[in-house]
Amino acid sequence: MLKLSKNFIILGAPFYSKEVEEAEAEVRNFFSKSTGKHHIYLEEHVKNGLPSHNELETFLNKNGYGFQCYETNNISNWLLLQLFTFYAYAHGIPPQDVARVYKYYNENFIELGDFLQPTYRKIYLIGKGKLPSLKSKLEINKNIDLLKYHKLLSLIFNCIGNHNVREDNHIKNLNKIINDLNNHIQLKEKKIFEKDNHIKNLESTLSNIQNSITWQLLKKYQGLIEKILPLGTKRRHIYDLALIGLRIIINEGWSVFWPKFKKILFQKIPFSKLKDPYRIWILKNEPPREKLEEYKKEALSFKYRPKISIITPVWNTDKRWLRKCIESVLNQVYDNWELCIVDGGSNKSHVKKILDEYAKKESRIKVKFLPENEGIAGNSNKALSLATGEFVCLLDHDDELAPFALYEVVKLLNEKPHLDFIYSDEDKIDEKGKRKDPFFKPDWSPDMFLSQNYLCHLSIIRKELVDKVGGFREEYDGSQDYDLFLRIVELIDEKRIAHIPKILYHWRLIRGSAAATVSAKPYALMTARKALKDALARKKIKSEVLDGLFPSSYRIKYKILENPKISIIIPTKDKVNILKNCVNSILEKTNYKNYEIIIIDNQSKEEKTFKYYDRIKYNSKIKILKYNKPFNFSAINNYAVSQVDTEYILFLNNDTEVISGEWLKAMLEHAQRKEVGAVGAKLLYPDNTIQHAGVILGITGTPGQKGVAGHSHKYLSDREYGFFLRPHLIQNLSAVTAACMMMRKEVFLEVNGFDENLKVAFNDVDLCLRIREKGYLVVYTPYANLYHYESLTRGYEDNPEKQARFLKEVQYIRQKWGYVIDKGDPYYNPNLTLEKEDFSIKI
Repeated sequence: MLKLSKNFIILGAPFYSKEVEEAEAEVRNFFSKSTGKHHIYLEEHVKNGLPSHNELETFLNKNGYGFQCYETNNISNWLLLQLFTFYAYAHGIPPQDVARVYKYYNENFIELGDFLQPTYRKIYLIGKGKLPSLKSKLEINKNIDLLKYHKLLSLIFNCIGNHNVREDNHIKNLNKIINDLNNHIQLKEKKIFEKDNHIKNLESTLSNIQNSITWQLLKKYQGLIEKILPLGTKRRHIYDLALIGLRIIINEGWSVFWPKFKKILFQKIPFSKLKDPYRIWILKNEPPREKLEEYKKEALSFKYRPKISIITPVWNTDKRWLRKCIESVLNQVYDNWELCIVDGGSNKSHVKKILDEYAKKESRIKVKFLPENEGIAGNSNKALSLATGEFVCLLDHDDELAPFALYEVVKLLNEKPHLDFIYSDEDKIDEKGKRKDPFFKPDWSPDMFLSQNYLCHLSIIRKELVDKVGGFREEYDGSQDYDLFLRIVELIDEKRIAHIPKILYHWRLIRGSAAATVSAKPYALMTARKALKDALARKKIKSEVLDGLFPSSYRIKYKILENPKISIIIPTKDKVNILKNCVNSILEKTNYKNYEIIIIDNQSKEEKTFKYYDRIKYNSKIKILKYNKPFNFSAINNYAVSQVDTEYILFLNNDTEVISGEWLKAMLEHAQRKEVGAVGAKLLYPDNTIQHAGVILGITGTPGQKGVAGHSHKYLSDREYGFFLRPHLIQNLSAVTAACMMMRKEVFLEVNGFDENLKVAFNDVDLCLRIREKGYLVVYTPYANLYHYESLTRGYEDNPEKQARFLKEVQYIRQKWGYVIDKGDPYYNPNLTLEKEDFSIKI
């Protein structure tokens, strides 16, 4: 700044002093207690420290710069106004009331002693060489006008008092409303009681129907129909139409049949489109043209209408795709946007011609031409310099926005104006305009974000944050957006990140593009790893960044701290060959050595079981406990935990077999993280298809019924990608199976262990939900690999007694967690089916 300045600069800032440190600490604590949040800028002062005025003045003297220093912002006044401001923020005092206090202070700051020491800020006038003295011209009366100071205090107290009076009146009104609502609730409860009795009668009737021969025949008939007339086929379409027509005739008669049936017939989706499930999804879920007109009117009435700056770097873009890209912005139903385009010295003449054409037609389009290409990051930063919006939106030069993209973003901001980062689902669009490969994403998953830049498109970020981190960094070209996202999410609470589960961005699928193949930009994989390494270094996390199991994925391998002991708890009953296989695989393959195996025997009877125990009981790594009560998975494991004194526990089924030697390390590296509550593994069937890659809430497998949970990607070959690599990424999930689950013992005790009402099923889901309720993350890692022979000890739910117990446990967990399950799994997507475990589209 001094080198660029012609004459002098003015520098104003808080500088370190004991008084400033104490005042900031008081304000910081008050803000934290009042709001439950950390003050971002004051926390930054703690983290980085305040500058020293002595060091600054020494530097200026050493380099021959003249300077004059003026004290401002009396500490007491600064403290008073900061505490008042934060109180107003926490308690919702109207901004106009707060503004009156500040207006009075700014009009009378000299008489109010603003320059009295000690002060919060110092102002330096710095120049080249000697400066003319301004001291005599800035002589200030440093006496406080007590009358004006008392008036300031009066304004503050009146502001708070008036707000309290309004609050008291509001509370009285609310109490009246609450009384009215209580009366209303009592009437409703009476009706609910009557309805419950009615439902019980209906359930009894339904049970009789479902157990009837007719119902069983209908189920078999429906299964036959599904086989011979699959969904999406022409013959199934004709069958469905015939069924609809028959229902109209039976229920409403011949007189209304043709008019009603004709209407249904012509509303039905054409056969050609039924073959593509995604095409069906688009027709069912995205707004038609007339709906977009309604959105346009609605957008004009939004109370909060922030300007969104769309950042688009351009270089030698094909004229078709450049026009498509710009037209997709012009077609937005939300109108408060600006398109900031920077051309990086394109040598194709049509680029300048097209950009000039649009810039002349539309004032919201800003264009800048660079003499040479500065790379993706450099060009993007130049585009950022044109932006004046409150938020920025990233749009590649050959991609398209959905016409309702910005509308959906601003609609969400009207509901949650505190958001700083919003991302959406996306798909790809080929050269013929056909949309494919929809990426229906989970909500914020910090571990998945470190495994893959799944946020990508569409991303909307508060501009002040982009400015704060310095925009894009040129040394990360190819993964410049990943690097930017990593730096921004470090600054904000996860509650300020939101996901819109709608396709708002179309990524152009053309030969040579990153959308078509990862190998199109191999340098992007290198810069992504570099960005991840930098992010972990900034957080002082000891780890290494490795390539993932598939291209464009990564593994953060955390360094294991110290050498903690792990108790591997294995419940078992007879079938000793299964147990022996499990134990041998642990002893022979595990490359982490500080563990013990706790075999907990549940009423075994076979002689060969006890002979095996006799052979292994002298192994220092093995302990054998007895649990002499009827089988209850939850109770058995709770008892086992009470008998161990290790820091880490791992629940393991006896019908598992270790595959990867690092399985225990791969789980421990996450279990040791203080924010993680439970860690699950990838479990495979003997044919190397997936048995467990995490648990998804709500999956039922039965159309029309509310479920509890199912396993992600069950029966998928472990060699296949799955849904956007989900089975092969370290990620956060709502639950993992206790067939192989690790956690810190303190977490297990904090949530009171397994719920013993769940003897067999869903006890792991319940445990994980309670862990998440406490604020911990549940992590799934594909780097802990085991075979799971599934239910070899107890068998399947294949007799009436077991099925009755299973249904009872379903009912129990739905009563306990139904409100959470039915809200939708945050690590799944509402556009994916709950009737299968394969992440297929819900249509």
